[in-house]
Amino acid sequence: QNRLDLLKLILYDLNSAIAPREVRLVAIQAALDEFDHDDEVLHDEELDLRADHILLQKLAYAMCIDPGSDEVGYICSALEMVYRAGRTRLAQSFHEICDSLLPLIVEMIRPPLPGKHSAEKNRRGTVEEDLVSSPEEKPDLLDGENSLNNKPFMEPVDPLNASRRYTYGD
Repeated sequence: QNRLDLLKLILYDLNSAIAPREVRLVAIQAALDEFDHDDEVLHDEELDLRADHILLQKLAYAMCIDPGSDEVGYICSALEMVYRAGRTRLAQSFHEICDSLLPLIVEMIRPPLPGKHSAEKNRRGTVEEDLVSSPEEKPDLLDGENSLNNKPFMEPVDPLNASRRYTYGD
């Protein structure tokens, strides 16, 4: 019962951590520490508490902010850990979230556009190293309104001239 209560607290903190980035990284690190084991029954409990859904939400958010960030890698590691569950529970989880998860995975393995990622972006460190990095290096879109050079987050799109993005199933 104590582990279940701790797990609920960790998942609540993870689900609630939005901004700033350091808060998300602390919550992800707590989840990584809790999920790093090989007990299928415990991983089934994590999935029963919707850890997969919470991690999917965090992954989608991190991919929108910076698809090449270490944060994306940490979230994927946590997702891999909870997916060490039993086959039946794993299949149920994947069936629930596969329509949302697969496009994110495809986006991660797609080669980056030229000039989009610098050599420094490809560096992999630890969560602790990322926590001590300066905020100027990795701005968070929610830290201030239009904080990135006071430019709007999204430019208007002309629906008549915009190309349609095809998704799985089209």
